[in-house]
Amino acid sequence: MVIHPAALEKRIKRHVRSQQQRFYVIVPPGFEATACRELAAYDIPAVQEDLGGVAFTGSWEACWKTHHRARIPARILVRLAQFTCTRFEQLERHLEAFPWELWFQPCQQVAFQVDARQSVLYHEGAIQERAERCVKRRLHPWQAISSETDSPDGVQTIYLRNVHNQMTVSLDCSGELLYKRGYDKHVADAPLRDNLAAAILQEANFSEFDMLIDPMAGSGTFGLEALLALTERGAGHLRHFAFEYFPAFRPAAYRYFLNTDVPSRHERPTLRTIVLGDIHDRPITIIHHNLQQLAALGVDTTQVRVEKADFFSTGAEFISGKTLVVMNPPYGTRLKSAQSTRAFFGKIGQQLRHNWRGCSFAILAPGTEAERALALPVARKIVFSNGGISTALLMGKIS
Repeated sequence: MVIHPAALEKRIKRHVRSQQQRFYVIVPPGFEATACRELAAYDIPAVQEDLGGVAFTGSWEACWKTHHRARIPARILVRLAQFTCTRFEQLERHLEAFPWELWFQPCQQVAFQVDARQSVLYHEGAIQERAERCVKRRLHPWQAISSETDSPDGVQTIYLRNVHNQMTVSLDCSGELLYKRGYDKHVADAPLRDNLAAAILQEANFSEFDMLIDPMAGSGTFGLEALLALTERGAGHLRHFAFEYFPAFRPAAYRYFLNTDVPSRHERPTLRTIVLGDIHDRPITIIHHNLQQLAALGVDTTQVRVEKADFFSTGAEFISGKTLVVMNPPYGTRLKSAQSTRAFFGKIGQQLRHNWRGCSFAILAPGTEAERALALPVARKIVFSNGGISTALLMGKIS
């Protein structure tokens, strides 16, 4: 097979750049509906496809917008092919026939992620070995005529998922996981990922409050996400993505998109003050570092207050107007036993009921024992997995 560069460019334009694509968005399991609502706000109609995944069909501009604006996704893949696969011969035939030259730059480094379950072909290593060989064989003629000798920055990752003998082939559009917002953020112990914090804040309707308080702030993720969400900067404003290395990528069109993609706000958020507190010195130092990083990038951080304070000795002095308390208390390995967890969450619930009356809350609780110990008036609950621990987001108002 001989590949002519001019003919290849025409094929890329016809089959990739100008075509609607199917995108799969990996999101925190339990927050699929939240992610669909977020994407709908940007005119991207998505539907839940499975646990931890939603999908939409759209243009490359929709892909750019999802990366640039949406705060909940963890990774976005573009679907390339799907076929029944019960024999290695089928796998090789489909992968060798696929036009990989439309999706990879010459000399691009390629990695593979393989997931095989409940299928005849279940050996992930054998699947990857054959996939590597097929892709390399297909791309070899193009690489032979290319004038490029160095690999482009970054690695493009092909995802192969074989479930119930149905092989789905996808290509990563994101690069680094999307919870990494592109600034030098330091973290404390057992940090909450930024995209999960964003999902929790959206479920709690944080922007409708006057004040947001996180009295066990750790590295300040809840407050930092709230602050960034209130600006006109998208979640991906400060970083780059894997799709920028696709042959179909148009840098000029992308720059125009970035310059013109300004979100429209139907209602101005009322949130004016964000209070981040912790009893320990290290988290306070980390929060100050993270705020300094954002300020250096032009983010107005003046509405954030950082307080070194013991949650169990505070309350009314922090409350001003309509207040939302968000908390990710220590649990799991950070507490020594189930009994310690029950006692600790019981103490949290007692403090909230006595000293934080009138506040709404969004609190993470690991299991039914912790929920019962809190003894709070829960109006809504979302169960999800956080660090392998079944966790509930509890929301309500303290009367």
